[in-house]
Amino acid sequence: MEHLEERELVEQFCSSDEAIREAAFEEIYRRLGAGLQQVCRRMIGNAADTEDALQETILGIYRGLPTFRAAAQLSTWAYRIAVRTCLHSRRKRRRNSSEDLAESLPAKRDDSSEEARLAQRLDRAVAALRPAYRTVFSLCCIDDLNQADVARILGIPEGTVWTRLHRARKELAASLRDVL
Repeated sequence: MEHLEERELVEQFCSSDEAIREAAFEEIYRRLGAGLQQVCRRMIGNAADTEDALQETILGIYRGLPTFRAAAQLSTWAYRIAVRTCLHSRRKRRRNSSEDLAESLPAKRDDSSEEARLAQRLDRAVAALRPAYRTVFSLCCIDDLNQADVARILGIPEGTVWTRLHRARKELAASLRDVL
């Protein structure tokens, strides 16, 4: 299944054979799961809510695959589901996401080196961005998606993506001025 293109995987997922369907979805998840988890982690913050959002995203993808139009890339479509799920989750919980995210970042870098301290500082600076800026910055700069794809994922004009990305970079530069 690793050699199949996205379109072929979706076709196999729509098969009436349950084994083929299951194998196709497992391959889709293998290809997209880590990226979707990162999107959810950056948008939600804490581990429990991130896991819930990821599960809701996977369920949304599973339910929506039969109606997926191959006009878009599968990954772009899946990221859009993840972003919408995370936004809905944040609205539902009515919390100040930038404070929650900054407080809930894992201390994943226990290395005491200068590089590790800088990386933690960058993580906190990204977490402190406004949610709209953080989302665009993460998708463009961390997930390495182009601005057109980010615009499609978020359902906003490409110019808005450019503006939010510019403002996010400006805020990051200001908050990290002493180390740059």
